[in-house]
Amino acid sequence: MAITVTTLRAVGNSWAVHGYSADAQGNEILKAAETGKSHWIKKFAIHSITAVTVQINADATVLLGPFNFLTTVSTPFVYEFAEPIQVTAGAGIKVDASGAGAVNVIVEGFTDN
Repeated sequence: MAITVTTLRAVGNSWAVHGYSADAQGNEILKAAETGKSHWIKKFAIHSITAVTVQINADATVLLGPFNFLTTVSTPFVYEFAEPIQVTAGAGIKVDASGAGAVNVIVEGFTDN
């Protein structure tokens, strides 16, 4: 299923993106790779009211998670890092879920100059 990505902010090399998917299976792109450059994640939030496991990937490699969601809990998982997390140079930031169900993800960070 296709993900809908909205750029919330893009100033200089800083950015914030929001991704929504009715079915995030399939390692869907949140922030595209840039050749020779690393993305850095400062903060992220994940929300789902479906019983799924969600993870944030650097291409096909698990970067953050898995985070387990239940159908009875509607609280998002939000985390801000004291030091940003570096994504491998040339890798994109992706979201993947264990099954069908709506997933919202916000990632905030910056990209190397």
